[in-house]
This record gives sequence, structure tokens and C-alpha cells, in this order.
Amino acid sequence: MREGDAERALLEARVEDMLRRVERYEVAIGPFLSPREQHYAAQKLKGAVSDACGVFYGGYDGSERNRLFVLPAYLQTEDGVYTAAVLREMLPEHTADAVRVLSVAGSGYRKLSHRDYLGSLLGLGIKRDTLGDIVVRDDCHALVFCDGAMADYILSELRLVGSDTVKVTAVTLDADFRVERRMRPISDTVASPRLDAIVSSLISTSREKAQALIKAGLVEVDYEPCERNDKMLEENAVISVRGHGKYVIGSVSEQTKKGRYRLIAAQYD
Repeated sequence: MREGDAERALLEARVEDMLRRVERYEVAIGPFLSPREQHYAAQKLKGAVSDACGVFYGGYDGSERNRLFVLPAYLQTEDGVYTAAVLREMLPEHTADAVRVLSVAGSGYRKLSHRDYLGSLLGLGIKRDTLGDIVVRDDCHALVFCDGAMADYILSELRLVGSDTVKVTAVTLDADFRVERRMRPISDTVASPRLDAIVSSLISTSREKAQALIKAGLVEVDYEPCERNDKMLEENAVISVRGHGKYVIGSVSEQTKKGRYRLIAAQYD
């Protein structure tokens, strides 16, 4: 079994365990998951014979790393809409303990990056699945979303990020807190909406090299490995090319007079 397959099997087993807990009318809460893991967890829930409902929550609307909440039927909303605010109102004790927010402020001695914050946290022996988003606010300040039990440890132990001294405090976010994701816009024309043509455009390489990357299993479409050069892409598809980045397709228009398609996309910063 490949490493990725083993990780997926472990995640699916964890979801099955959560569903069993919900059968006892409990709210089941999993660890923080990456977007790919959330995709696999959602697929597992969709195929389950259960009236339970899965909701992803990372502390604010639009969060990237989220915890999976599996809710029994009696706690579900009529319209099936679960914003961060709705979930906090429904389950105040659960959400408060599941996701806490810490402000990490440096002295200004040096510019601190996402990698600096994450490296220092992992250097304390903290597991990645207890950490949610790390939102860099400016050159020397970030917000860290984390498991409630881990927050106290970070508050007491995190003293340095990179080579800078930091001050860590617990904070409460405004209800309308949002994060503007930085995206690099891409506009081009392609010969076809096929995966190989679009990957070629996104990473500025030849179609032959794009095909080689796809056949080597280095390209994912909506978090699933795809080795089909001829897969047709639609708007909102998320494309990941190992070593190059992650992209989202805005639109692929109808053919121009020259027989090409107009591609609008963006690369995650």
C-alpha cells in the first residue's frame, strides 16, 4: 500500500469511529485536517449510511485547515447552512475548546514568515494536526489557531520564533473576522480545456513536459491524483502541481475566433 493510500485509510477509519460515537448522540470532533484530508473525509461521510452531518470548522469562515465536527440529527440546522458563527452559537462549549486563537507578536527585530512560526511550533514537539491556520498579519505578528488543550502549552512554552523573541497571548476574534487570501491572477489562451493544456499554461511549460508531470502522478485535480492528460476541466477546479503550487480555475470560455479557449485562473500565494 502506498503511503498516501495508508494515510487515507487511516483517516477513513477515524471517520468511521466518529460516526459510531454520533450513534450514541455525541458530537464527534476530529483533528485539524488539510484541504486534501477534508476532501477525503467528506467523501467518506457522503458514502456512509447515516443521518449524521459533517461540518468543517477552523475558527472563522474561509479557514483552510479545519476540524471535522460530526453532528447527530437532532443538532442539525433545517437549511443545512453552518457558518462559523452558526456553529459557535449551536455548540459554544465544543467550538471554544476545539479551536482557540493565539496572538504571536515579535519584537520587530526581523521579518517573520509562516514557515518561521510553523517551524518554531513543531520544534516544541507539537503535532501538525493540533494546529489550524497560521495567519500572518504583518512582518512580526501572526494569529495561530490551535486545539484548546494545546493552547496552554504554547502560551507557556513558545518564546522564540526564528531568532526573535515573541509574546504570546490568547485573543478573541470579531464575529466578522476574515482573511483575504493572496492570489496571483493568470489569464491566457489554451488549445483545449484538457488537463495537459491547462497545466502547461499554469506553470509556463511545454505541453509535453506537462504530460510527463501528469503521467508521473505529480498533478492533482480537486485533491485527487489524476494521470489522465485528456481530463476536461471546469470552473472552480483546484489543480495542484508538485513543486509548482496550487491553482484554482476561474473559467474556461468558449472558443475564440482563432479556435482557442480563454483561461482565467489564479495561483495561491
